[in-house]
Amino acid sequence: MSAVEIRNVSKSYDGTAVLNDFTLTVADTFITAILGPSGSGKTTLLRLIAGFDRPDAGTIMLGDQLVDDARTHVRPERRGIGYVIQDGSFTLKSDNTDSTAAEVTVTRGALLGELAL
Repeated sequence: MSAVEIRNVSKSYDGTAVLNDFTLTVADTFITAILGPSGSGKTTLLRLIAGFDRPDAGTIMLGDQLVDDARTHVRPERRGIGYVIQDGSFTLKSDNTDSTAAEVTVTRGALLGELAL
């Protein structure tokens, strides 16, 4: 079973596409890091998974539960997800790569970085 399944998700803000037909499957026992340059959609993706924003298109599944599509939206407080806002002034390591990886790690069962399932 997948912990997170994102299929063909798109999200735009003020006519600017942030995610376009994005698909990702994270297996139940895997830890996955979302890395990319500023403005590439990392935080948007995590906000969509957490339910703070709604996708313009596509589906989001958490485990075997559909939490977002054109007709369904499970409210954030019913998703069982912890979310910690990334703070640019907080660094865990002196090495930039270690800090970035620590801030965006996604896992099931424990709060690590921005989002925990």
